[in-house]
This record gives sequence, structure tokens and C-alpha cells, in this order.
Amino acid sequence: MNRIVFASLFALYPLAAIAQSADEFEDAKWGATEQAVQAAFKGTLTHYSSGAINGKTYPHFGIPKYDMESCDLYVDFKFSNNRLVKVDLSLNHPDAADAADCPTKIAKMLTGKFGLPKTVEPFNPGFSQGQKRVWLAGNTKITQVDSFLSALNRTLLTLSYESASPDAGKF
Repeated sequence: MNRIVFASLFALYPLAAIAQSADEFEDAKWGATEQAVQAAFKGTLTHYSSGAINGKTYPHFGIPKYDMESCDLYVDFKFSNNRLVKVDLSLNHPDAADAADCPTKIAKMLTGKFGLPKTVEPFNPGFSQGQKRVWLAGNTKITQVDSFLSALNRTLLTLSYESASPDAGKF
């Protein structure tokens, strides 16, 4: 009897590992402190500022240059009560010629990893065309919002990973 229970638990272990790995962005787990996130990335994260928009720069903590599907992104870790609750990724050069393919390449990669999005809806701010897609993976909600501003030849892309837990940020 004990052998059967042990064998059953051992058979379920890979499923538990897969579900657990979705409760994070790479090796940074939801609820981790800034120091723990820094340790998960082996000390490579930095404090930096993004380019000025209307004369104002924005502070970030993360990775200024991050490659995802050959797209040049920056990563910004967000904390609430000194606990990781969200990770935002955006294009570094939205006006680059190869940036126009990034929303499709990243959506295909996410669909391959997590299945079809739970939500797909139009996202059309101003004079642009785009989509909002949402995937749920374990305790992680992944939202991709993209649009193309044809008048400016600019692709906008934001990818957000955040805890899907109702207690996120209430540590």
C-alpha cells in the first residue's frame, strides 16, 4: 500500500513542477523581494531610466536590453509592499523596421507555450489597429497589448506578467 501511494506521488511530481514554474517570470517568483529577484537573475538587474517622454524620464528596475523572439525589449519589475507583483516588457525601439513583426512572433511563442489565449479583443487607441490577448498559466496572468500607428510607422507592444492570485500585493 505504501509503495502505491509513494509511486502515485512520484508520478504527480512532474505536474506539480510545471504548475509551480508558471508562478513566476523566469526565476523571479511572485511575492519575492527586490533582493531575491536580483539574486534570481544573478545580480544582473539594474536601476535605469527610460527615454524622456515630454521631458520626463521614468525609473525602472530590471533589464534594459532583453531578447524575446529576436525582439529588443526592456524588462521592468514592479513591486508592491516590497514584493514582486508584476513584470512589464516593452519594445526598446518601436519605430524599428523589424519591430512590426514582434507582436505576432511573441503571440505565437506564448500560444505554443500556454495554448490559445483566454481572451482576444480589439485594441484600437487613437488611429491605430491592434489587439489585447490574455493567457493564464498557473498563477500567472500574461497580457499582450499591441497596436500599430501607421501615421508614425510605430509598433507599440506591452507584455505584462503578473500574479493571478487575488492576494497579489497584499503581503
